[in-house]
Amino acid sequence: MKVVSMVGTAAWCAVTLASMATIGRAQTAPQLAKPFYIQDFEQDVGTWTGLGNTAKAEITHDSAGVHAGKGALQFDYSISKGEYNALILPVGDALLARVRAIRFWIKTDQSARLFALLQEKDGGRYIAPISTPANRWQEVQLAPSDFILSQEKDDPKDPDNKLDMDQVEGFALADFGQLTAQSDDAALVALFGTRQGAHTFYVDDFSVSETPLPATPASAQQALIDALLRPQVTWFSLGGAVTSIAATGPLGGPSLKSDYHVAPGTIAALIHVVKPGSLQGMTQFAFSIASLKPAKLVIQLEQLTGGKFNVSIDVPGGSEKREYTFPFKDFA
Repeated sequence: MKVVSMVGTAAWCAVTLASMATIGRAQTAPQLAKPFYIQDFEQDVGTWTGLGNTAKAEITHDSAGVHAGKGALQFDYSISKGEYNALILPVGDALLARVRAIRFWIKTDQSARLFALLQEKDGGRYIAPISTPANRWQEVQLAPSDFILSQEKDDPKDPDNKLDMDQVEGFALADFGQLTAQSDDAALVALFGTRQGAHTFYVDDFSVSETPLPATPASAQQALIDALLRPQVTWFSLGGAVTSIAATGPLGGPSLKSDYHVAPGTIAALIHVVKPGSLQGMTQFAFSIASLKPAKLVIQLEQLTGGKFNVSIDVPGGSEKREYTFPFKDFA
C-alpha cells in the first residue's frame, strides 16, 4: 500500500493497521547524547545552499526569523509552474553514516507541506513528510527509519531499495507545493491550498547525533501507521484542514487533531504515506476517532500501482470516542 487517506469531519484520530485493533501512543524520549554535528547559524550558513531559479540561502539576524541566539538560516524561494527550489546541505566523508537522529527547528510563512530528503550517491531518494503551522516555530525530529524511498516515475532508482546512511551525499528541504503548482488542474491546486509566489522559511539549531529516537513499535501482528512519536505532524492535509498533535483529548492520550471549515463543493482530507511492504501480513485496519460534529468519513488505501480501495462510516458528534475495525477484504 502507498497512501492512507481519511476524508470527513473528524476532529481527533489515532490510527493503526493490525491483525488486532490497537492505538498508537507517544513515548518518552531517551536521554540525549551530545550531537556530533551542530549548525546554529550564528555566523554563517556553513555549506547550506539554495538550488533553483529563485532559491536563496542566507543568514538572518531579524528576531522574527530566529529561534535561539542571534542568527538563523533564511531560505527564500518561489512557487510557480516550471520552477523547483530546494534548500540543500551537501554531505561529504560519510558524515551521516553514524546518524540516528536529525533535529532542527523550522518556521514557514504559511501552513506548509514539506519534504525532508536524503539523496544517496547511487541514486536512491528518500523522503519524510513534514507539516508545519504558519508563522510559528516547529520542532522537527527525524530518524533514518522515518524516510521512505520515493518511487515516482522521475525518481532515481536505488540498486538495493534500502536507505544506506553511509551512501547519503545530501540532505534537503523542499516545499511540496512546488509539485502541485505544476498541475493544469485548478481544482487540484486549490484542494492542496497551494499559494503561488514568493515564500520564505527559516531553519535554526540543526544537529545530528548517534542517539536513537524512539522507534515505532512493529511486530508480525501489527504495523502502526503513526505512533505519534515525533513533535511534527507527518500527515498532509487537504482542503484547508489545520492539523496538530494534541497532547490530550477525547481519545485519552496524544492524538492527531484536524480543524477545518465545511462548505459546499469542498473536501477535507488527511493523507499519510505508508512504507511499501510494511503492511504485509496484516489482515485489518483499526483506529479510534472522536468528532465534534456528526461526520461521514471515508477511509481509503491506495496501492503503488494506483488502485484505490475504501470504506465509509458515519461518525457521531459530541466528541464521543468510537473505535472501528475493518478487515481489508471489506475495502472496495
